[in-house]
Amino acid sequence: MRELESWFKSEILRWRTGASVTWSVLLQPVIIFLFVFIATLSLLHPYKWIGGTLAALLSLSSWGCVCLLAFVTAGITFNSAAHYTVKPTILRNTFSVVWSVVSPTRLLRAAVYSLIGGVATYALIGIVGGDYVALTRKCVDDGNSKGCLNEQHLFLILHGAFVGFLYSAYFFLHNKNYVRFPAIQQAKFFQVKSSVGPLLVGTAVTILKQLRFFYIGYYLLGHIPKDAIIFVMGLQRSMSTPVDSIWGLLDLSLLWHVWLTGTVMHFTWTFAFLLFKVYNTEPLVFQVQSSFEEDNNRCLHHSLVCSREPIIQYLGFLDLYLLARYSKERRQQLFSLSQPGGHAHNWKNVSTACLSVVESLTNAVVIHNNNAIASGFQPVRQPSGDRPTIIKKEETWNSSVSGYGFALSSHTDGSRSFIASPGVSTMNGTLSTSLSFRGPGPSVNGHHVPSTVLQDQPVIQQKKATDTIWEQLKKRKAIAFFVSDLPDAKSHTLFADCQIQVWAVEALSYLAVASYTEDTFGVVQKSLPDIVSALLQLHEAVEKHFKLMASTNRRPDKGSGIRSNNGLQFALKSALKTSIYRIVDTFEDYLSSISLSSELARRLRLFMEYRE
Repeated sequence: MRELESWFKSEILRWRTGASVTWSVLLQPVIIFLFVFIATLSLLHPYKWIGGTLAALLSLSSWGCVCLLAFVTAGITFNSAAHYTVKPTILRNTFSVVWSVVSPTRLLRAAVYSLIGGVATYALIGIVGGDYVALTRKCVDDGNSKGCLNEQHLFLILHGAFVGFLYSAYFFLHNKNYVRFPAIQQAKFFQVKSSVGPLLVGTAVTILKQLRFFYIGYYLLGHIPKDAIIFVMGLQRSMSTPVDSIWGLLDLSLLWHVWLTGTVMHFTWTFAFLLFKVYNTEPLVFQVQSSFEEDNNRCLHHSLVCSREPIIQYLGFLDLYLLARYSKERRQQLFSLSQPGGHAHNWKNVSTACLSVVESLTNAVVIHNNNAIASGFQPVRQPSGDRPTIIKKEETWNSSVSGYGFALSSHTDGSRSFIASPGVSTMNGTLSTSLSFRGPGPSVNGHHVPSTVLQDQPVIQQKKATDTIWEQLKKRKAIAFFVSDLPDAKSHTLFADCQIQVWAVEALSYLAVASYTEDTFGVVQKSLPDIVSALLQLHEAVEKHFKLMASTNRRPDKGSGIRSNNGLQFALKSALKTSIYRIVDTFEDYLSSISLSSELARRLRLFMEYRE
């Protein structure tokens, strides 16, 4: 497996990332040309406008700024690529939302991005030129020329730093590092073409919204950096209207340049990472079986179980899905028998990997459903035969030892065993379970007690005390606000990385259907009961989960930190139903002979009657 990971990183990931960075650098002059063309807009003087644009682009200093911007973009892209993930991070409570921004590493990264944002803005306004190009300018006071602070230049640089800081903060807070595989496979050119327009509009709107907070902040705190620079550099205050005043902030020309520089900088960085996503989500063809010894560990079934490098596993399941749906030649390799021996190793390895990920999600969903049901009120039978008592989720079953809470008895044959007896009420209102121990061992109050129980008592008591203190703290409103789960957080976490299950379900159904006419040796038909059973079980668990979530939870608040996993749970639900119907349509006459449990047989009958 390490050989597969090493091969992928050195020969696939590195080259794809390098290609995306190269294209982002090569497209930098085009973006800069459009920026200068718009920034120097002058409809009343078109010849002067075009001449000034060409002069700005052909000057040596402008190309130096372009090279600086290209270097900055490449650095930003490589840094973003180092933090990519194919599994979105779900922030489950308010504390995790806050910590994702204010953790020391994130703050250091945000500070670096602020510095880079200021440098990038300096390069952009240096290309355009004009009144905002320098931090100082000549001003006349009482007939003596003195240097004055160019506050408009400072305003632009601070806004660039502000945009860089927010870009770094939102990169993790809004899952911008999440590399999502497209639902519809397209060529890279068409993916980029269809994404550029929405990306540009979204960036422009985002910068415009952020300007509100920057203007308010500069109006309240803008005098601090201005006074500090004037003091350090020994400059004179300008007699013109200060920018940190109402009239100064109403300067439309300054607003235009601030919004334009922020939009171009943010778009350049986001577009570069978009290229990284497009290149690294391109399908990768793995060999079904290899004839060469050096490629034995790079086959399709190896990629399906490579959980240490998730992107390899995702690319493997994507390749399997495309194989199952479109490639008859590769399906024949999958259905073939190994020689010598005549074993269906290819199909067994692939089907086992697919069923494994499907069953793992099924188990997780079932456990979540059971916990959701148990979190409400439930009737619990009393041993005395009284009416059922309603207990809440905070109430627990505790074990105790007689003397230490255990009810103990001896056993004549020397065997050791614990026997649970019915629970009784304790002083604090919780229910306890006493255990009977049979066999020789240390004695307490004349009863035999296992030594391990006595040794574990301090640890158990300490853990219980810690849990009790934590539960009491969580009841305080101030602490509960930070540590309580946000709405639907557990559900989003459960389905955050179910894309491989979607591909596994689709691949199994397409392969099962194709085997009806292509499987000469019948290797798939032997696994058909397992496939149908796995799909029905997951479908039942997902349906139950949706009903529970619809009845107990509400839509997460805007800005709560819960970022939707882009409808993957709905894609899974749709894929399950479609896949089951696909198998039913093909094997309808034979499914009744499959051995299933009564509940699964009932659900299969609903599909066969098209009532699901």
